[in-house]
Amino acid sequence: MGPELEHALVERARGGDVDAFAELYRAHVALVRGYISRHFRRCDADEVTAETFVRAWEARARFEWRGIRYKAWLLRIARNLAVGGSRSEGRFVQVEAAEVAAAPAPLPEPGDAVVDRWQVAALREMVEALPALQRDVVVLRFVEGLSAVEVALVLDRRQEAVRSAQYRALQTLRAKLSALDAAG
Repeated sequence: MGPELEHALVERARGGDVDAFAELYRAHVALVRGYISRHFRRCDADEVTAETFVRAWEARARFEWRGIRYKAWLLRIARNLAVGGSRSEGRFVQVEAAEVAAAPAPLPEPGDAVVDRWQVAALREMVEALPALQRDVVVLRFVEGLSAVEVALVLDRRQEAVRSAQYRALQTLRAKLSALDAAG
């Protein structure tokens, strides 16, 4: 979805247009579900995803274009629900790194399937081993494709803190990958 179309849909949804919101839902549900499912168990990810869109609808009039994309706003709602739910209500159970590594992967392309799967699993373990802030920054920046400004909004941090966490995370990953290459 292009930025012009998204902007028009958001504005229509802000005015109460259910059809426009339904289009936004279809465009972003996989993103929200994917982000949550990487951090929370499947059944809970469905619940958080649904609640994210309920909250987004309820708060639609408060959304403002302040240099962020709509998806960053949705991910902030999702993260706040998931983190708040896991701390205060015990509803959402965080996924451990071992569970993520054991999750079924999509079917690989023929050829280097074994090497590819090993590399993906190794990188996933390295990312999961990062401190929480660094891990969240890496996932939001490089998996979800958010800008540093949007990541700062989602994580409720200053941009400098996000950039610093990203730098430290990439330095750590670079060192681990170099050690892995040297050992292999």
